[in-house]
Amino acid sequence: MNNKQKRWLLTGPVVFSFAVAMTSPVIQIYFMRLIDSSVLAISNMLAVGIAAITNTSVTKEKFLRWYDKHFTLIVVTDVLSFIVVSCAGMEMATARFIGMALINAISTTLWVCIMRNSINHVINGEELTIWQSLSNSYELYASLAGGLIILVLGTINIEIAIAIECMANLFMGLTDLKARKLLVQSHNNK
Repeated sequence: MNNKQKRWLLTGPVVFSFAVAMTSPVIQIYFMRLIDSSVLAISNMLAVGIAAITNTSVTKEKFLRWYDKHFTLIVVTDVLSFIVVSCAGMEMATARFIGMALINAISTTLWVCIMRNSINHVINGEELTIWQSLSNSYELYASLAGGLIILVLGTINIEIAIAIECMANLFMGLTDLKARKLLVQSHNNK
């Protein structure tokens, strides 16, 4: 994997990790006050059950090929759904929890799976392990920095927090689309 591919692959997730670490304390506290434990339990069960089905579908080669072919549609659907659910969820906390559970279980799961598959086509073995560790460490450092920022700021307005998360998710979608394009080109040139 070349440095250009690495930069594109790292930039979006690092920015998103930073943004989520900075905004999630505000968002979680705000919305947790608006629901009861049954809504959280239902959202968690939906997320786990549907993610299991989504992941199972990836084990079928014809579905994997279809997801791969429609990767852009999956990312666009994820990003737009994230924005709609985030904004609509301001007034309907229950809908936000269930909507985010569905997004994470379906489109986000497929997005991550196809990105990993694209990386696996370009690198493997120890190089893949080193890449995964590098990527994870950058995301963790970004999360640490985001957490420190919110600790220093104390709090931010809920609307601003949601806007930051939506913009970070959009940014990650754009960078992942570019990174995947570079990975596919690299794989096809082998």
